[in-house]
Amino acid sequence: MRYKSFELDQFQIDAVTAISQNKSVVVSAATGTGKTLIADYAIDMYLKKGQKIIYTAPIKALSNQKYRQFKEEFGEDRVGLITGDIVINPKGDVLIMTVEIYRNMLMVSDPMIPEIACVVFDEIHFINDRDRGIIWEESIIFSPNSIRFVCLSATIPNVVEFASWIRKIKEHSVEVVEYHNRPVPLTHMFYEKFTGLLSFEDFRKKEKEFHSSTQKGVSKKEYYKDKKTLNYIDLSQFLYKTKKTPTLCFIFSRAKTESFALELSRKKQLTLKIDSTKINSIIDETLGTDENEIYNLNTSKILIECLKKGIGFHHAGLLPRLKLLVERLFGEGLLHFLFATETFAVGINMPAKTVVFESLRKYDGVSFRYLKTKEYYQMAGRAGRRGLDKEGFVISILDFEHIMKNYINDLMKGDIEPIKSQFQLSYNTVINLARQYSYRESVYLLKNSFFEYQSNSDSNRIPQLLNRRLTTLKKNGYLDEHSNLTTKGFFLSKVYTESLLISEIFCRKDLWDFNQFEWLYLLGLVVYEPGKNDYFNVTNSGKGKLVIEKLGKGTMLYHYFMNKNSFEVYDFLELWYENITFLELMKRTNLLEGDIIRWFRMIIDVLFQIKNATDNPEVSERCMYLVYRIEREYIVFEE
Repeated sequence: MRYKSFELDQFQIDAVTAISQNKSVVVSAATGTGKTLIADYAIDMYLKKGQKIIYTAPIKALSNQKYRQFKEEFGEDRVGLITGDIVINPKGDVLIMTVEIYRNMLMVSDPMIPEIACVVFDEIHFINDRDRGIIWEESIIFSPNSIRFVCLSATIPNVVEFASWIRKIKEHSVEVVEYHNRPVPLTHMFYEKFTGLLSFEDFRKKEKEFHSSTQKGVSKKEYYKDKKTLNYIDLSQFLYKTKKTPTLCFIFSRAKTESFALELSRKKQLTLKIDSTKINSIIDETLGTDENEIYNLNTSKILIECLKKGIGFHHAGLLPRLKLLVERLFGEGLLHFLFATETFAVGINMPAKTVVFESLRKYDGVSFRYLKTKEYYQMAGRAGRRGLDKEGFVISILDFEHIMKNYINDLMKGDIEPIKSQFQLSYNTVINLARQYSYRESVYLLKNSFFEYQSNSDSNRIPQLLNRRLTTLKKNGYLDEHSNLTTKGFFLSKVYTESLLISEIFCRKDLWDFNQFEWLYLLGLVVYEPGKNDYFNVTNSGKGKLVIEKLGKGTMLYHYFMNKNSFEVYDFLELWYENITFLELMKRTNLLEGDIIRWFRMIIDVLFQIKNATDNPEVSERCMYLVYRIEREYIVFEE
């Protein structure tokens, strides 16, 4: 069977056959095997039937990328994009959106839902995500039974259990399609910092030898005497000489992706053969003429210096246009080395001959930990280009002393971690259940959760959690004594980002005692995620703290903002509000350009949520004015 000039593999045939038979399908297949063709087929099929289909992505960047791709494939008039702060052609037949947007449409019973025939969940294993997994779970729970799902994922060890859960609660056929054979096999190797490149078997022998020696009293220094300390530069030189580029090096630090790329690009002993003319042409085409302000940004200067040597870096803190530039150059085979954070492994289908892990440990927002097997194989799966390489190489840089015993042995057994429910119950979910259902019906719906299915018991956790949330909502005036929504409750039901905090701010009786910039500041503070080393080079006016004091000492909001302790955000935001240029703004902080853009776009997203939630036209008007004041220069969405 052929589709789009590709001869389909059997697992793809099985999946598209199930889709054409009006079944849902869960595809568990190794990275790089061609799952996206299945989604394309489903979209094609539903479009030909004249039905609407939604494509959900786990991150906004992937939504934007898919929008560009689908516009070319299916026509601009048929494709729409909805990501909260961006709405383009919302009546399109193919709607690309983040999973959060789809879940929010379900919660408010959006009139469009009955028109939807199918939803594609790309990277469905994100249901395992500690913070956001519940969004995928609720999207499945609250979807009408008539909607079919195309769930695409890297390997899911418990895929049968997952599909059985969907089959049970949605009461229709769900086909499981598994495929573990990669078209390009992977060779996993290890680069020990004193020994060099090792196969898995050699690594095990050398590791055993090292621990045996140290247990006998031999110091690490004695064991490694006369041996040079090796690093990623030594490995890069070896990979280039042995024709194992292009190489994609995963690094769990944005700053390191830049510093490593710059350091490698300045090594005189590594001269890469590159097509300078083509690289320069694409840089000019993507970024514009030399007069463009983008060239004056520090990140742009560093990146362009690296790109002209055949080396790049890619992370979420880059300007969208710079990310596109890197993706294009890498996609066209013009870069030998690309240093990237793990977001490059989500959705962006750009394989390399070799994947390198600079470390097998990462900081996950709470602590440093070793990679889970799913994370490792998702990224490792980018190695090996179909039709170009006979095998892909995956190399992890480590040393015997600091690698956890048996970790590599377990890692090499494959992706063995099952997906598990990350069930939580948000105030927004509870208020929307109260709006539409009785208490008994709400409990019944929540007991359709994957958590309940996996626990395989009639647990009391869900009713207890629901009761606690309902009590808080009644106590704070969102529900009356009969569990009916108050005016505050209806507002909360349409706010999805930090819903309780924002509702407490915007349902205050003294809301108009705060001027329009103070509204912006409070919202900016709510969505701002402080980093340990964040720095704002501003004159701290003290006005930020005064605004928090106006909220009332001792209140929940007062304690929340005082604990956040980021009052300099007031003066930084005020600079942008008063029309400072983006270039000048970036001189006042060590935050990356992409992080500033993301922060402002999150504020814009919340302003739209408030506009849609309020029944006060003056609140709505002020929200739109604030969008107008901050949405300029690089903050404007680029298609």
